[in-house]
Amino acid sequence: MKRLYTLLCGLLLAGVAMTFAPPAHAQVEYPPAPPTGGVSDSTVRRDGTVTFSGKSTPFDTVTVTVKYANGRSQNAGTVNADAEGNWSLAMSLSYPGVATLSAATSNGVVTQQVVVLARSANQSNSSSSDSQLATTGVANGQLPTITLIGAGTVMLGALLVVAGVRWRRRTGTAD
Repeated sequence: MKRLYTLLCGLLLAGVAMTFAPPAHAQVEYPPAPPTGGVSDSTVRRDGTVTFSGKSTPFDTVTVTVKYANGRSQNAGTVNADAEGNWSLAMSLSYPGVATLSAATSNGVVTQQVVVLARSANQSNSSSSDSQLATTGVANGQLPTITLIGAGTVMLGALLVVAGVRWRRRTGTAD
């Protein structure tokens, strides 16, 4: 009877321990999934900023490089992934053409392409504003003046036609 009592108490204690035990933590996927990534904009102006971000193994070191179609390359920087494996790096792209961004992680490389447009001659290094645009059309407040001048010119032309016709009839030079 003592053995049965000990067995029942052991089972009861094991049941209570399993009921109130903390849940098991999620383990890192094995083998790790290849890294993924994307860019904030697929087209930017020269010296514009683009953000390259993605997901890799948690706490992984990610090295980002940029290779341009003209053969030039640059090391954009290194960033560490967070506890969920998320990483992000903002960078400036210097040369027009197609730029290939590569993020190298411990379990692979992810690449994205960005088209870098050349800056126009009147574009400054700062953000563009409407003051840099070419002025076309009528400036504000000048439309009534231009309309009156046009209407006056048309009325003067009509008056000259009528005067010419009357003059011809009076002088008898009409055909």
